Amino acid sequence: MTDARATIVEALEAAELEYTEHTPGTFEITLPGERKLQTVCRLEVGGHALGIHAFVCRKPDENHQVVYRWLLERNLKMYAVAFAVDAAGDIYLDGRLPLSAITVDELDRIEAGIDAWAQRELAENPLVLAVDRSEPGLRRWYVRLSGEDKDFTTVWLTIHQRTLQYETYVLPAPEENHAAVYEQLLRRNLRFNGVAFAIGDEDAIFLKGQIPVQQVTPDELDRIVGSLYAYAEQCFRPALRIGFASRFAG
Repeated sequence: MTDARATIVEALEAAELEYTEHTPGTFEITLPGERKLQTVCRLEVGGHALGIHAFVCRKPDENHQVVYRWLLERNLKMYAVAFAVDAAGDIYLDGRLPLSAITVDELDRIEAGIDAWAQRELAENPLVLAVDRSEPGLRRWYVRLSGEDKDFTTVWLTIHQRTLQYETYVLPAPEENHAAVYEQLLRRNLRFNGVAFAIGDEDAIFLKGQIPVQQVTPDELDRIVGSLYAYAEQCFRPALRIGFASRFAG
């Protein structure tokens, strides 16, 4: 943590930003703005990642569907952070940023570890129906699981230079009550650990997240896939009943 903390202090002082270090490695920073007069951001240095938390704005007074949709669309494209809404409806940015890159040899070792983990899951986990690799040259896997509320959940795992990114499709674009669906998803984002809802292709709803590649272990892969599976199962039916309410009438 010492090197990362020193780098952050150096960068903050070079930028002449106002900050307070409440505990070693935990910073509260006041960022000057243009449309906002200022933004208060909290940085927390961990073992492998930098935690980021920033208040964006209070609960919107109107046009909730437009606002929430915009936030969820941005979530799919953003790196390391995602928009979320708290119980009061206020909007935040939360996320984690890897502290360092990694060598090609280490990426190869992690790739082999994921291959071994995937084959073990296929052999031993009754929920896992299939595991496969993407086209050659890509460090990408999919894990297909049988569900209860959802018939199937497919989790995609992709290794990049600094991160393991993961995602799963949850449900198609809502037909109605869009603002209510989007608000529910954004509220859940603030409670999730390492994943966030986002709007993707054809306005479908996805869960996505990432961790530093240094954190990839069999136990962490179990947590990631288990969390995506559990969150999709928990959220699928409630979101479906709101977004497709007319189909459930009567």
